[in-house]
Amino acid sequence: MQKSGGDWGIVGVNLMTPPKQREIFEPQGFAYTAVSLAPEGIEPQVIPVLNDVIDAPDDPEAVLSLMADPKIKIVTSTVTEKGYCHFPRPADSTANIPSSLKT
Repeated sequence: MQKSGGDWGIVGVNLMTPPKQREIFEPQGFAYTAVSLAPEGIEPQVIPVLNDVIDAPDDPEAVLSLMADPKIKIVTSTVTEKGYCHFPRPADSTANIPSSLKT
């Protein structure tokens, strides 16, 4: 991202805590590490992609303020498998999931 230039960046928003993602990512400069497994061995690659991370349950106003900021041009969303079917009680977690979503 830094090589491409421009005044843009990515802020990650964690909707569920714990764990607090900001506490995990901040000490490592908001970078991910991708690990490739190959016959030659393990090859880690540090990917400095995030500018910041906000834990929404701790600071929902920060998320709303960021999204409403006129300087923000794009907001994207990713729904993981945990977000497809939400059941507040663990006992109900698989009972009503359509078979097409069960793996």
